[in-house]
Amino acid sequence: GKSVGTVWTELGRLRSAMLWASKRQHISIAPYVWMPSKPAGRTRVLTVDEAERLVSGAVMPHMKLFVILGIATAGRTGALLQLTWDKVALDARSIDLRRSEPENPLSKRARKGRAVVYINDWARAALAEARTVATPGRVTRPVPRPPDKAGMAATLPEPMAGPAATVAVR
Repeated sequence: GKSVGTVWTELGRLRSAMLWASKRQHISIAPYVWMPSKPAGRTRVLTVDEAERLVSGAVMPHMKLFVILGIATAGRTGALLQLTWDKVALDARSIDLRRSEPENPLSKRARKGRAVVYINDWARAALAEARTVATPGRVTRPVPRPPDKAGMAATLPEPMAGPAATVAVR
């Protein structure tokens, strides 16, 4: 058996494919595809111990900074990788994760919202240390997926956001 979330996702893809084919006249009419109610998302709370293991598992300084920022800001991977030093205000204790380029009004692509976020003492200290050795440009940089030294592989993908928010306020 598959979870309700998996069924919902797969039926949504089937519905989209049918509508796409109908719109382009590959099929005469898109059949009705029944969809169950969207299930509630999973709630995962990252413990302080798990957060410490994630950070200690990041060996290289830029990886450690990336993990700290992910936990402290709940920022998406793309937003953190695009973060530049001009968007970091250590004195104001904030990071502007919003995109600086204007959105294309002709694009049909939806974008996830980004925010200006408060940084706690932990993130501020990590950023201040990184700034002393940083070159102008991006704050973080992409790295290949590291070995799972912290034993937390299931926590590392994009949605560190929910768990991160819990740890960030502590």
